[in-house]
Amino acid sequence: MVNFFKQLFSAGRKEESSEAILLLEGYDTFETARKLELEENMEEALKYYDIAINGGLNRALSPQAFILQKLDYDFEAIEAFTKAISNSPKDSNIFFGRHLSKSKIGDIEGAIEDIKQAILLSKTNSHLNREYDTEVQKLGYPNIETFYKTYLLNVEMDIDLTMQQREKLKAKRKYRS
Repeated sequence: MVNFFKQLFSAGRKEESSEAILLLEGYDTFETARKLELEENMEEALKYYDIAINGGLNRALSPQAFILQKLDYDFEAIEAFTKAISNSPKDSNIFFGRHLSKSKIGDIEGAIEDIKQAILLSKTNSHLNREYDTEVQKLGYPNIETFYKTYLLNVEMDIDLTMQQREKLKAKRKYRS
């Protein structure tokens, strides 16, 4: 496919044709990355997403971030999610993904901020949110908003438990003093 378009654009101006070729190669690379991801070959998929992004295909930012997260590269995932958010600021799932990585590294305030933004964005009636609704309904949730709210409650409960544990430790120190 790329060869066909290379020939098609080579008749035009050199600058325009080379940009178009890079973009088409980026799409091919993106499709290869998606295929590798489906095959659970995450390290290799990540390489192809990187190539697609470097070729100007911003649509690869979000999948790249989620793969970094799956590979437990949470600091890199947060950076990648941030770039993906700047490219797709109304996509609630990208905020949700960044929330998960921030939770993992202990940035609880940042995690709460992101999950609240995901909840806010999930209330918008959009095609993307309807797709997310369909996916979480398979998991037993009525919609994506409820799914995100469950995660917010979990984070808040973790904070409460941590605070209770700290109080118990303080009480033990006072007792021993």
